[in-house]
Amino acid sequence: MKGPALILVLLCLSMTFMFCGEMSALANVSYRQSLMRSRKLNNFYRAESALSTKMWWLYEDIRNNANRNIDVAKDIDEAEQRFLADGVWTRDDEDLGFQVSWKLDDASQGFDLSGTLKSADLNNLKRIWLNEENNRNEEILYFFEQLRFYTRKNIAEKSEEYGDFDLPREAPMQYREEIFWIPNVDLVQNELSSDEVQGDFDLTQLIRPISPQGVKMSKRQKSNFYSASVEEVILRARLDENQLIDLLEAKRLWASEGRPIKESMPNLYSRLIRHFSFKESGVYRISVKVTESDGSLPVFQEATLQISSKGPRKLGSFKGLAYWERSNY
Repeated sequence: MKGPALILVLLCLSMTFMFCGEMSALANVSYRQSLMRSRKLNNFYRAESALSTKMWWLYEDIRNNANRNIDVAKDIDEAEQRFLADGVWTRDDEDLGFQVSWKLDDASQGFDLSGTLKSADLNNLKRIWLNEENNRNEEILYFFEQLRFYTRKNIAEKSEEYGDFDLPREAPMQYREEIFWIPNVDLVQNELSSDEVQGDFDLTQLIRPISPQGVKMSKRQKSNFYSASVEEVILRARLDENQLIDLLEAKRLWASEGRPIKESMPNLYSRLIRHFSFKESGVYRISVKVTESDGSLPVFQEATLQISSKGPRKLGSFKGLAYWERSNY
């Protein structure tokens, strides 16, 4: 009986050791997960603080510097740190044990899809977005047809026109992300993405943020060149492959050296100013990214806000700061 009893005891001890090992491993995993959540929560508050700080620095810059022409302002104030909507990521140099990167964009970028889209609006959009190869593609043309239905006010007796599209907005868009409700949007996004441009292309980069209810912005406002995506510049200015290479190099020189576009692209500058504005519109998007010192646990926060220190006529009597959107992820 000694042999079987010894085997039984050894089995019980091995199972106990295995159970203790599993509990130790689970406790270690749980501790690490809690630590990561705690650090990510800290990064969230750091991003929130950095976003608020940049917002007030921008407001102070607007109050102290009436010149909001980005090219000229950068050239004149080389020795002074300016807060200009040039779409360049900047990293704070302070050694805080974590990394803070931020950029400032002009919200006036992309194509305006606010309000009820009329046939003329869609025809103009198709003229710019489509080319000889895809302007006869029935699936892509179906996207534009459904986009018009999506934003129109619903008429009961014409409800059958929606066909198999069962999620009409039945009113103008409130958020540009609603574009992803439209059927065949993925086909349009693939057609508009450029293989020469690094990074993921998101169709919302081609759509202007929609102003909140009660705020009216001019549809004639040009996109800000520095905040416009490369894809938008290609579409509006009709750039070929060689000109695209020049554009990417010009943007690199602006980000690294602050060289104005009129110097790095003198042959195309006259074409660019016909389609784009080089002056801030008064509506900004501030983006902040906070990570650990090794780049892990990233947290992003963005805010689109309207800022005015003098109440220009195009913004009515507004004076101060007003949020349009705020998001974190």
